[in-house]
Amino acid sequence: MSEEPEVDVIVPVLDGGPRFAACLRSLLAQRDVRARIIVVDNGSGDGSRKVAEEAGVVVLDEPQRSSYAARNAGIAIATAPVVAFTDADCLADPNWLRRGLDAVEGNRWDLCAGAVRQEPGTTLAGRHDELAYLRQDVNVGKMGFGATANLFVRREVFTELGRFDASVQSGGDLQFGRLAVATGKSLGYAEDAVVHHPPRDRLGPVLKKAWRIGTGHAQACQRDPSLLGWALSPRGLLPSRVVLRRAWRAPGVVVVDTLVKWTTWTARAATIARMAAVRRAHPTSGDKKPVVMVSSWWPTDSAPHQAPFILDHALAVHRAGGEVWCWAVVPGLRMRTGRPLGHRGPVPGAVATKAPRVPRRLSSRAVGRWLLAVAGWLQGRARRGRLGAVVVQSCDYAGPYAVGLAGGAKSPLLYLEHWSAVALRELSRGERKSLRSVARRADVPIAVSPNLAQALEEIGALDAGSTRIVDNPVDPSIFFPAPPAPHEGLHLVQVADFRAVKGHDLLVDALVALGAEVERLDLRVTLVGDGPERVRIRRRVDACGLTDTVRFAGKLSRAEIAELMRGADWTLLTSRTENAPCVVSESLCVGRPVIAPRTGGLEWMLRDGDGIVYDRSAAGLVAALRQAAQGDPGSWQRRASAAADRWAPDAVARSWYRLLDEVGAA
Repeated sequence: MSEEPEVDVIVPVLDGGPRFAACLRSLLAQRDVRARIIVVDNGSGDGSRKVAEEAGVVVLDEPQRSSYAARNAGIAIATAPVVAFTDADCLADPNWLRRGLDAVEGNRWDLCAGAVRQEPGTTLAGRHDELAYLRQDVNVGKMGFGATANLFVRREVFTELGRFDASVQSGGDLQFGRLAVATGKSLGYAEDAVVHHPPRDRLGPVLKKAWRIGTGHAQACQRDPSLLGWALSPRGLLPSRVVLRRAWRAPGVVVVDTLVKWTTWTARAATIARMAAVRRAHPTSGDKKPVVMVSSWWPTDSAPHQAPFILDHALAVHRAGGEVWCWAVVPGLRMRTGRPLGHRGPVPGAVATKAPRVPRRLSSRAVGRWLLAVAGWLQGRARRGRLGAVVVQSCDYAGPYAVGLAGGAKSPLLYLEHWSAVALRELSRGERKSLRSVARRADVPIAVSPNLAQALEEIGALDAGSTRIVDNPVDPSIFFPAPPAPHEGLHLVQVADFRAVKGHDLLVDALVALGAEVERLDLRVTLVGDGPERVRIRRRVDACGLTDTVRFAGKLSRAEIAELMRGADWTLLTSRTENAPCVVSESLCVGRPVIAPRTGGLEWMLRDGDGIVYDRSAAGLVAALRQAAQGDPGSWQRRASAAADRWAPDAVARSWYRLLDEVGAA
């Protein structure tokens, strides 16, 4: 296609059969629109992949058996401003895409659900599907989402919020839609953008689908507890009004609808009960009391992409069944420019402002720290005996508050340190004093790598070996694996602030040393980040004639970074020293190997097949780049799977529960 597409259409398929071939024909017959069809095969054994290839559409493979994982794989290569979704058994009206795009643009909607018309059923089960299944007007009007059988989404929404949650059996579109609406995105319904869906004519498949949907609803409740009242409402056991109004010609449909409603409700209740049992088996600090995670760094309305590591840890504990409260302790002067965003992300009530507005300058003095500690103690006193533990990320502003909170509540205090070892050693005298005052009062100091634990013990004057290790988790809805994109040459991405410690000069030195080899290797490097050194590095790149080789992407959201990683061959680090940078774990989770210097905790993070570790010099990096040009040293799928075992939220949550159980018992 000579022109860029207006819309990318993503169709997951698993053994689609003849209906899938008809679906492709309907998509290829769309009128008055430039569209690219992306089919993601989820492991078909009936030749569906060959059917898609013969139709001339883009075909991808997704080994994880999940329709949401397949959709995520399609989103990863989408380039059009709007992404449309439908299912492999749906037939689209000839004007489906045109009318959906017109609705999105004309109403300035971020998400738009189109109508799903059920084809006539020949049995009671089929008639029920025709009447009650995939009512998009109800989904949009009452539930705040659009089903992916017919959904249009601006691509920038995925860039900002991430992709679908591929860990759920069903309801990933429910989660994503409600998250989008909660964060201010607009959702509409276009009745004239129509796809047709076949009914299920046998009762068994109808009830099986009902159970899967109910399970997905319960999983959505885990992330959004506001759905619990709806999920367990006794009204969910009654036949729907639509069926009662329209089933007069076939009263038996009411019986089918009752069976479906009871099956869905039972699946919700059973799944919620099972998740509650998991919570009881892994209680927070020996009971079901909530964990309070306190930080001075949260997403705000002026910086919505700001994502503190403690929010990832909160998500890990929450997804494993724990109750987590996230409290923002934000300096008063900063509050004037950016208030913390409430209900940000999948952790319910993610940010609640609790501390007084003490100016940052005052907070660095004894009187300011005293005010914050007293405020925390008063909050804790009001909740004495009802908090499982207090986890604090910041040592400066949130630190004194958390110390007071834990003391007032008579709860264990855990201090989480994620800074690089270099940053710790560069702290001022006053900052070191603040760190020691918080870390030494903590029942358990925590670091995210052995290298950082050693630095924390040295600077915080802690006993050797007293610091525990909990990895930084990686969000799988953003950093999900994908096969390498086919392209010529060697493409690298480097994600780092432009500061001297990140060593961007080393990259320039190595590219200069490579000389003409840069063109022969077709080497391209994308630099992500901002900082005081950016202008100088850019001038040096231009002066060395490397303008076509090095691209400056600026500061990006994590979803945009993940997309860049999936489109690159390798992730590059040139730092003078590092601790356990998230960019390494994130790159490995998307399946991309890493080129890293032999410094800090990098060797601890990288294992066989994960990348190349080089001696930090221009000659060492040149040798590493030449080696990288020979190809990936391992399987991207094996690498992503091994990384998920280390850094997925569930794996990190297990470490948290071990710690919380220990301090609870103590």
